[in-house]
Amino acid sequence: MTNPHRLPPERYLGFVNVSVTQCLNKPVPIFLQAVSVERFVPHLTNALTMHDCRRVYCFMPEHLHVVLMGQTEYAQPLRAIELFKQSTGHWFHSNSQSLNGLNWQRSFWTD
Repeated sequence: MTNPHRLPPERYLGFVNVSVTQCLNKPVPIFLQAVSVERFVPHLTNALTMHDCRRVYCFMPEHLHVVLMGQTEYAQPLRAIELFKQSTGHWFHSNSQSLNGLNWQRSFWTD
């Protein structure tokens, strides 16, 4: 079944460009400080490298915009974002006491 704010999964494979907006589950502006962004960029870079993608990103105070560009016929931009969310979700979980349950929203928007 297709997510209502996404195209069918096969449209996100290979040499495609995908725009993603990923929001936090609470309106907490953690990305106002460079140190917060610096924790997340290596996770994003690693996830995209593993799935044959390049990226352009912009961290906003409470969300992230990223354009993923598939670099091979095997590129999987949506898998890359899912891996990014999983790896950074571990960071949110390990800091849950100080962040009061802050995490990514369950889903994300694509164009």
